[in-house]
Amino acid sequence: MIGKKQKVLFIFLALALVGCGKEKLDEELTKVSEEERDKKVNTLAEKSEDEEENPKEKTLAKKESNEDIKLVNEINFKRKPIKAQALEGAKAGSKSTLVEDRQARKDFVTKKQMEKAKGLRFGIHLPKILLDSKDADLANKEIEKDLEELKTMYKDADEYSKNSDEPFVHAEFSTYQDEEILSLFIHLYNNIDSSFQVYRTYNFSIKDGKRLTDDELLSYFAISPDQKLDLMEKSLADYYRHIIDHYDSYLSNPSYQYDMGNKEGFAIKDLWQDNPNIFYVNEVGRLMFFSKIYPDTGIGEVIETQTLAGPDYKTNRYSDDFVRMATKLGIDPDDEKVNAFIIYMGRANAEDTLPNVMSKLFAWQACFADYKDPRLILEGQRDPYDDNNAFLTGNDFYLVVPKWENAVVSLRSVEKRNDGKVIEKDNDFLDGICQRSTVLICQSQEKDTPGVKIKIAYRDKEIESLVSLDKNGNLTGLNPEIIDARKILDWDKTVLEYSFSGPLYEKILTIMGRG
Repeated sequence: MIGKKQKVLFIFLALALVGCGKEKLDEELTKVSEEERDKKVNTLAEKSEDEEENPKEKTLAKKESNEDIKLVNEINFKRKPIKAQALEGAKAGSKSTLVEDRQARKDFVTKKQMEKAKGLRFGIHLPKILLDSKDADLANKEIEKDLEELKTMYKDADEYSKNSDEPFVHAEFSTYQDEEILSLFIHLYNNIDSSFQVYRTYNFSIKDGKRLTDDELLSYFAISPDQKLDLMEKSLADYYRHIIDHYDSYLSNPSYQYDMGNKEGFAIKDLWQDNPNIFYVNEVGRLMFFSKIYPDTGIGEVIETQTLAGPDYKTNRYSDDFVRMATKLGIDPDDEKVNAFIIYMGRANAEDTLPNVMSKLFAWQACFADYKDPRLILEGQRDPYDDNNAFLTGNDFYLVVPKWENAVVSLRSVEKRNDGKVIEKDNDFLDGICQRSTVLICQSQEKDTPGVKIKIAYRDKEIESLVSLDKNGNLTGLNPEIIDARKILDWDKTVLEYSFSGPLYEKILTIMGRG
C-alpha cells in the first residue's frame, strides 16, 4: 500500500504536465414551471399562517433552535485545546501534557543519520502515553511493538541506505488535548518498501483513561453513529471532486482509461466495512479519519487522511498553517499583537535558480501545511505590446502566513519620491490580484526600497508593510504585527534539493520564462 509521501511525489510529476483544462459543471439548472412555483409560494404562505395561528409551536421551534445554539457553544468551549508549549518531537501544532516523545532513535540510529532523525521532516518520533490506565498501557505496548519492527527494518537495511545521511524508516505522530479528551495519530513508513504503511489512532477519556471507540469520540462533537457514514461519504465525494477537477485541469489529453474517478465507488464501498479506530482529532483541532483511496494512476490504492465533513467546531477562525507555526515558535495563537508570519525564501530570476527557492518552500510545506501549495502573487507588469501577457519584475520570494483562514493578501506597487517619501502607484496587472490565506509573493527591491507594499486584510483589520532586505540579509520595515519566522526550521537539515511542487514551479515559470 503506497502512502502519502510516495503519492505526493507521483502527483507532482503528473501535475507538471501543463495543458489546457476542461471545465466541469457540477450541477444542471432545474427548470420550475409557473404552476410549481405558485404551489411553493402557497405552501410557504400556509406555513406562515400556521405559525401565526399556533404561537406555541412557533415558540417551541424557537426554543429548540436556541437549544441547538447552546449545544454548539458548549462543544466549542469544551473542544478548546489546552494552553501548553509545543510538544517536542510531535507534528507542528501538537500540544499535550500527557504525551512525550520516546526519543527511541537514540537506541538504534547511526550518528551520521541522527540529526535528520531528530527533525520534523525526516524524523523518527513515536509517542509515549503518560495516562495511568490499563488502556494506555495496552496502547504503549502496541507502540513498542511498532518500534521493534522499525528497529529490525533499520538493522536489515542495504548499504545504500546505511550510507545516506537520512534514515529510510520514519515515524511521526500528532496530539490533541482539551479538558476531556486526548487524541493521537501515528504514521510509520519507509522509503524502500512502499507496502509498509502503519496508521494508528488512540483516543482517550482523560477523566478515567479509558480508550474511546470512534463512536464515543464523535459523541464529543455531537455526531451520532447514524450521521457518521453520511459525513464520511460526503468527505470522500468532496475529495474526489477536488482531485478530479485538479488533475484533469493539468492534462491536455484526459484519458477515459485513467479517469481519476473510475474507482471512486471502491473507495466508498470500503467506508461501509467495519473499520474501527480510524478517527482522531488532529493537532489543530479538526476531526479527521483515514480511508483507502484509489487514484487509478498506476499506483494502486493509498491511505489518505480526510477532514470529516460537517459542522466545524473550531473555536477560532485561524488558519491551520498559522496555528502550527505559532505553536512551534511558542507563541499563543490568540495573541492579538501577532497577526502574521513571514519567511524569506530566497532570490530567483531564472529557471536555474528557482529550484532553490522552491525546495526551501517545500520543506516548510512538509512541516506546516501538509504539503499544500500556497497561493501566488508575483510582482509583474503587463506587456505593453500584448495585453494578454505579462512579465515578472520581482526576484525576492517571501512566504506570508496571515493569522486568519479567510484573510486576504494583495500587493500594491510603490515608488520613492525625490523627498524620500514612498507612495503607492497604479499597476493594472498587480492591482487585479487579491489572494486568500497563505501566499508566496515575489517582489523587487531597489537599494533599500521594495517595489511593493504588502497588504493583509481581515474584515475590519488591515495590516500594511514595506518589507526589504538589508545588506546583512535581515528583514527591515516589518509591521510589528508581522513576525519574521526564518528560524522556525533548521533549513540545512530540512531542505532536500530538487524536491518541490511541480505544479507551483511550472506556474511560476509561465511568467518568469525558461532559460
